[in-house]
Amino acid sequence: MKIITAEWLRSKDACKEGTDWVTKRMMCGLPANEFAQKLYDGKRYDWMNWLFVRMFNKEQLKKYTCYAMDLWAEYVAEKYPNDTDSKPLIEKIQAAVRNPSEKNLEALNEARKNYRADRAYRAYRADRAYRAYRADRAYLAYLAYRAYLADLAYRADRAYRAYLAYRAKMQKKMVEFGLTLID
Repeated sequence: MKIITAEWLRSKDACKEGTDWVTKRMMCGLPANEFAQKLYDGKRYDWMNWLFVRMFNKEQLKKYTCYAMDLWAEYVAEKYPNDTDSKPLIEKIQAAVRNPSEKNLEALNEARKNYRADRAYRAYRADRAYRAYRADRAYLAYLAYRAYLADLAYRADRAYRAYLAYRAKMQKKMVEFGLTLID
């Protein structure tokens, strides 16, 4: 069983805030599973994620990464059920993480290029449509745009708050899974 020491944390470039927090609670010298459990009890999920990524072996890290990708795919499918654009990219990412063969990495690179090209084309079309509309109805477009921005700001704030809540929930799920991987 791995023992987490202050030297090990320093060798992995742990942040000062984290090192101070751990030292204050006399956690150095604990076995990795107890150390991680104390981080969990302190709701330090981001630090647990940092710890897992640095202490897991290749096989554990692969399982942890696959679990994170599955959570992300689940989130995208739930949050954006009509988004068919990202699904192929997410599937290619999952395949490359599970089996980083040359074939899967090439497929991932191609899917990433296609996704970017599609987004760029959509942005170009939206920009052209906006310019044409502005030329036809400048004042009305301006008023509508201001209303749109106000609505967008309101919706963005709500979406960001929802995202933060979901992110915390997802981080907690990830680290709970990570706890099961510790030897």
